[in-house]
Amino acid sequence: MAFFPCSFATKYIGKYSDSVSDAGAFYRSSNVYDDVAFNALWLYQATGNEAYKKAGYDYYMKHYKEEDGQGVWDNFDWDSNSWGDVVLLSR
Repeated sequence: MAFFPCSFATKYIGKYSDSVSDAGAFYRSSNVYDDVAFNALWLYQATGNEAYKKAGYDYYMKHYKEEDGQGVWDNFDWDSNSWGDVVLLSR
């Protein structure tokens, strides 16, 4: 995986619904990589740091490869930041 300037996010990567069991009953997450990509891409927008852009792209591609064809591309909601990633990558 690409260098990500935020070591906390990569060291403790995981679905929030796995760590907050009460949330899992209502807002179960199907994949975490779209969320990490979304955060990295917003950090790139805020800082201009190319490492965030690269990390965002790499995490987006990991998400795409794992979720392709499983319906996460139908919407933009609490479980899928895929289209938000696409918009931020297109800038």
